[in-house]
Amino acid sequence: MEYDKNDLVSRVRSAVETALRAKQITMDESGRLMQRYEDGLNSYTYLSVNENEPVLPHNGYVSAKRHE
Repeated sequence: MEYDKNDLVSRVRSAVETALRAKQITMDESGRLMQRYEDGLNSYTYLSVNENEPVLPHNGYVSAKRHE
């Protein structure tokens, strides 16, 4: 999935600034929120295969039934 990182950050920053002006969050909270948000956007978002964990089927859905 593609997204415009700058647009997402701008939208969140605007919401954070609005919350700051309304005294709904502190300056410290706003800084932590933005840092964590940007860290999340920059992190690796794809699942990695671990031999101890099941892999999703190609359709991306997990069945409630166990296949053996």
